[in-house]
Amino acid sequence: MNNKRYKDDIVKNQLQLKLSYDSGLAYSNGDYKKVKELTKEYEKHLHSKDFHYGVACYDLASAYGELAKHFDKYKRSSMTEKRLFLFREAIKYFTHNKKELNTFHIEMLYANYANALYSTSRILSACYYYRRILDINPHFYMAVGNYGSLLSELAYLAYISKEEYKYLNSFAYKMCNSAYEADDFQIDAMPGTRSFFKGVVDGYSRDLHFYRIIQNDIQFPVVPVDDDRYADWCLTNHLYINIESEINIKNHYFASDHTYIANIKNIYKEMFNQLVEEFCYDRHNLYLLSFDNSNDYNSSIKNVFLGLYSIIDRIAFFINLFFDLKIEHKEASGNRVFNCNEYKKLMKGNKMLKALYYSYQEFDKDFGDSSKPYNKDLYYLRNAFEHRYVFIEKGSKKNIRIKTESGYIRLGSDVMYKHTLNLMLIIREMILCLKYAVIINNH
Repeated sequence: MNNKRYKDDIVKNQLQLKLSYDSGLAYSNGDYKKVKELTKEYEKHLHSKDFHYGVACYDLASAYGELAKHFDKYKRSSMTEKRLFLFREAIKYFTHNKKELNTFHIEMLYANYANALYSTSRILSACYYYRRILDINPHFYMAVGNYGSLLSELAYLAYISKEEYKYLNSFAYKMCNSAYEADDFQIDAMPGTRSFFKGVVDGYSRDLHFYRIIQNDIQFPVVPVDDDRYADWCLTNHLYINIESEINIKNHYFASDHTYIANIKNIYKEMFNQLVEEFCYDRHNLYLLSFDNSNDYNSSIKNVFLGLYSIIDRIAFFINLFFDLKIEHKEASGNRVFNCNEYKKLMKGNKMLKALYYSYQEFDKDFGDSSKPYNKDLYYLRNAFEHRYVFIEKGSKKNIRIKTESGYIRLGSDVMYKHTLNLMLIIREMILCLKYAVIINNH
């Protein structure tokens, strides 16, 4: 937990500093029972007025991650959800208190949150946060190496699905090699990290086919696109249905959607293609709304939002049918499918089903001490659009205000756009996870 470089500046409560320091010391000495005791004591003070809430959330989330390595209790899904919740609360706190960002290492917060996401198999979401780190600090070599190792995992998914994977492997090798060769105290401070990156690099170097690929300079073929602005917008926001676009480079070679799944019945191919077509339709409409504030903006963004949200239940319907969960078709909703026992058994052997499960919990489940799921605002908006009223104020950055007694929601157009884009990213992740869950099952 301990990180005196920032805590002495922004944490004023001596008990919080002591708990944090003692826990760090116990962890360094390998006394995990002591870490467990101190974490319990620390958690009692999480909402104390004189405790620094952002630091406390970060400390506790980090502690749960370390304890999960040594105690079965902390490996449970409830603890994983609590850890995710605490990291998100820390991110939310420091996002709203930007003056403290100079002293709190936001890169480390993003990195630890990315690691927590990876523990739930949400590789695409973890990539998103590593890209955010490297936008802030391209020389954060721990993030460089971890991002590279994730690209290597995505390259394997591309390989078993018979898709192009040489660019993913090239970037994976270069990033892991860069981290391995870096003179970086953070990598040296984590036992086994440098040797892990070396293992990835050596794995590529031993394979003659890969070695020839990775030794060459990366050159992309010129690919024409119908609309440069639309392609650039999709690439900037990583919205194409292909995993190669997870590489942090904006090149039109990646400006396409990959829908092919081998060795499945035609009905499943048709169902998956329809999911992607609906997503692409909503994606293009949101792009048009990104620079259009016409009179029908409210109804247009409502249609995009509801169209995206409806894809969740269609994904659940596909899963129920393909994996034979034996849920009645009319009852095969997201809530029923993702929370049934048969699905939870399946996801133990299929990491993409696990990623889908945790993606869905964003809308469905309380995390940690939260009174609402992380993306409950999206859930509120969906219900209000369908059953009540939503008032969108054009050109405003006003955040969501929910008038429960009146049953309506009021928010600014900028916030509505951000919520819709956020929903689109989650739906893209779920579609890709569905695709590779099917491929892993067949493979």
